[in-house]
Amino acid sequence: MTFSSISDYLHNPYQDSYLAFLSHPGNTSNDSYHREANSSDTSIWSMNLISIIEIHTHTIHPAISLALILPIQFLLTASAIFIQLRTLDMLKKENSVNNPLMVTQARIHIIFWPSIVIVNTLTDNIYPLSAIFTASFCTVLSLYFYFCTFSMIFYSFYAAFLRYVCCCYTESVNNFGKGKIISIVYWIFYLHTFGWALFTIVTQYNLDHVPLLNSCYGYQERIFLMESTRLNMARRHLCLLESINGRNVNM
Repeated sequence: MTFSSISDYLHNPYQDSYLAFLSHPGNTSNDSYHREANSSDTSIWSMNLISIIEIHTHTIHPAISLALILPIQFLLTASAIFIQLRTLDMLKKENSVNNPLMVTQARIHIIFWPSIVIVNTLTDNIYPLSAIFTASFCTVLSLYFYFCTFSMIFYSFYAAFLRYVCCCYTESVNNFGKGKIISIVYWIFYLHTFGWALFTIVTQYNLDHVPLLNSCYGYQERIFLMESTRLNMARRHLCLLESINGRNVNM
């Protein structure tokens, strides 16, 4: 892939300040609709333009993104990595029942945040990323993203569950083997996380809940037509905005 071909996908996927679409005549009766839908006469369609949309003003130039946003992201990532490294050092001095879970979670944080920063930078400046790395890359990225985020969400529950079992059923745990219990909960936790991530990918529609993944596949223009901002999209999925039939009423 040469730089000249990559440059075709840089910066702004919406080069025009208007949106063109085909509209159908207003007769909505079933017989008329099916007759017109099956007709090969293209004169029944008319071209319409929305010329007041300034789509290009919602994008950031790559130079600004790399000079301002990327250093801030790496600064926050470096802080997260530092905290997790200190956590790993602390865990070497302890012998808690949650040590295996905490060690793996710390390593996931150390790997996840730098990689997501890099991918986020690529999707912000190359659109669609699937044109460079293929759609399979975006599928693997989706599985990786959901596995890591779900493991962070489920960790507290499994850590508390393991402590509860070991504290309230100490005799039974000792008879069965504390190491076996820890190992079983550990593998159930990550199998649960992987299964949920896989289920999310298999059952979702072509639009994702995560804007980064939509940009990777090249679906971001569909999100633009439905949501005014990425923040509104996230707020709607978290039920923080009023909606009618799944659409934000404040659009």
